[in-house]
Amino acid sequence: MELQLPSRSRSITSGRRFGLHVRLHPLAACVALAFAASAPAAGSDNSARDGGGSLHRVSHLPHSPGLISAAGFTVNTCDDPLPLPSVCPDNTSEGTLRLGLLCAQGGTIDLAQLKCSKITLSAPLTVPPVTLALAGPADGQLTIDAAGKFRAIVHKPALYNNGPSLETLYINSLTIANGRYDNPETLFGYAFGGCIYSTGNVFLKDSTVSSCLVSSPVRFSILGGGAIYAKGLVSLEKSSVT
Repeated sequence: MELQLPSRSRSITSGRRFGLHVRLHPLAACVALAFAASAPAAGSDNSARDGGGSLHRVSHLPHSPGLISAAGFTVNTCDDPLPLPSVCPDNTSEGTLRLGLLCAQGGTIDLAQLKCSKITLSAPLTVPPVTLALAGPADGQLTIDAAGKFRAIVHKPALYNNGPSLETLYINSLTIANGRYDNPETLFGYAFGGCIYSTGNVFLKDSTVSSCLVSSPVRFSILGGGAIYAKGLVSLEKSSVT
């Protein structure tokens, strides 16, 4: 969904195609859709310059990250140090979440063993353009926090390659919070995906996406998906966007 809005406009959640599998009261579902398209904050990747709009499409994605594969990487620390190595060290199967995204080419990244309640990000998490699952603790009490500085998760191919993808990002038993994306342009603007941006599909189960923002200082900007933006489908099961 793409709308032209005045400056300083804001958005809660949207996407060009927003497939819902949401267990909410009818009013809550209507409110979630009603706030689906308005939107400015840090980082530039030209990821939203796809133009055009389309109707929301309801669809269903596979219902369990377990369908992907057994765990391919175990996160054993809540730290997020930078920089990373340019390539994954040989035989690496444990470490930080960010290292897991570098090393796990598909499969599941297991965060269930962590004892902390929050991973505070040092930069956006860049997820490779593969089908991948992030699986948190069963109690769902782990937050991936962007601290209001940048997007939390970017699921797309290399920079400037922003075409639609068939790959899916699965998020299970996690909270993704406090992401933001500011349009960096000064004459025109696009801003999509405050917490999560994907060129493929996004599937959330037993998860929450909250306190996210996209914005633009430019009067005539195209903005949307303050929480989640996907060029494919977005599906929520027993999850919430707030």
